[in-house]
Amino acid sequence: MTYRKITRPNTQPSRWCTGPDLQTHQQYRAWVQQRNQARFRTETWSMTFEQYQTLWSEHWPNRGRFSTSYMMTRIDSDLPWSFSNCCVITRKDHGQRQADNRATGWQSRARQRELADAEQSG
Repeated sequence: MTYRKITRPNTQPSRWCTGPDLQTHQQYRAWVQQRNQARFRTETWSMTFEQYQTLWSEHWPNRGRFSTSYMMTRIDSDLPWSFSNCCVITRKDHGQRQADNRATGWQSRARQRELADAEQSG
């Protein structure tokens, strides 16, 4: 049995708003997804696509889900997602930062809302 990669038949790079470059298209999709996720969590997002590209310029090929892969995070989680408040770090470093925050009793706004909702309903 041979492996055959299945591609979408309607992929039309000539119609992408970013042009036919695949990497720029992937970066644009990731930017839109992260922006929409921030909006869903009611977090302020004020980073343009060009700023997002600049932030990811040297780390984009190493983006992923492994502990050695890179991800974008906020420096101060109380401030909005912006070029000056974001950095690209490894997932391992991010996990360590989260663990340090939890050890000091810090809670995200989402966690604070969950606890407040649980108090009101229970």
